[in-house]
Amino acid sequence: MLQIFRRHTQDCPHTHKGRDYKKCLCPIWIDGYMSGQRLLYSLKLKDWNLALQRSREIEIGGIGASSEPVLVQRAIDKFLLDIETRQLGKNNQRKFKHLLQLLKQFCEGSGLIFLSQLSPDETRNFRNTWKLSPSTAAKELERLKTFLNFCTECDWLDKNPAKVLKPPKVEPTQIVPFTDEQLTKLWKTCDGYRKNSRDGDGHRLKLLGQLMLATGLRIGDASVITRDKFIRTPEGYEIRLRTAKTRVDVQCPIQNDLAKAILGLDGPHPFWSGQSSVDDNSGMWRKRFGRLFKKANITGHCHMFRHTFITRLLVAGVSVENTAALAGNSPAIIRKHYSAWTKERQQALGDAVRKTWA
Repeated sequence: MLQIFRRHTQDCPHTHKGRDYKKCLCPIWIDGYMSGQRLLYSLKLKDWNLALQRSREIEIGGIGASSEPVLVQRAIDKFLLDIETRQLGKNNQRKFKHLLQLLKQFCEGSGLIFLSQLSPDETRNFRNTWKLSPSTAAKELERLKTFLNFCTECDWLDKNPAKVLKPPKVEPTQIVPFTDEQLTKLWKTCDGYRKNSRDGDGHRLKLLGQLMLATGLRIGDASVITRDKFIRTPEGYEIRLRTAKTRVDVQCPIQNDLAKAILGLDGPHPFWSGQSSVDDNSGMWRKRFGRLFKKANITGHCHMFRHTFITRLLVAGVSVENTAALAGNSPAIIRKHYSAWTKERQQALGDAVRKTWA
């Protein structure tokens, strides 16, 4: 049995009239037990009749097909435990945790306690609170649907309330690599760094940028690379590792001078002290590269080193399949994001136009 009561504020003149006073404007709370678990929440309401209606909705809607009310918090905990058990990537786990924390805050602010209260309208209201770019919002919506699909498969919901939500229109982004002039300017700026400056070690920053440029590694992988990944072969140095995002084996040659310079740095991890988390370390390097781009007066980001590596291969005529293997990605992804730089595609388009001349 659930009961509502008025929780008077300290300066309310009606405090002496008790918790059942209906004409006060203090917040209304709900209290009671369902399935042996106590519920004590603010309904975020001040109107007594609306609070009564919400209380009835909780009592009715909180009972699903199994006659067992499922709290939003319990569903979130179960889902996070599931993705951890399935050993989902740490980055994906972090993104799910962030999204579900926002969902929890939204439910608490809207007086929603049970999953069954997450109607399509309430789910849409939650989506409307996002202040994200179209591409990021589309990915967040996919994660929300994944969570609610999990709840549906557990028979906590009859159907996914987010299924009716349409993703925003995402305009295709143009891949822009660094130019040779920009790279020369970046390396020159690094050489001009003073020792112990707030911008970091210019020599180490330059080597990390050149490592990403030479191998196409993402900064999350490059910044935690270990020296045992540098393998010396009769042809020269190679880097062998498994990318964290795609878990695809990567074997990529690297310039001997660059490999020797990196191996000359201190520690088992040339670009990581090992005292911080992997995410914090890559975040620190992103900030340092951000300051480098600003100092060099270049508009860019760390992933452009990877873009430059891939576009150079494609422009040189390397096949999409071999480029994908070196980048630790699938050919479909390379064609999707780098089609404008694919030499074979440009040749096919040119041949198609020339056929119209006859």
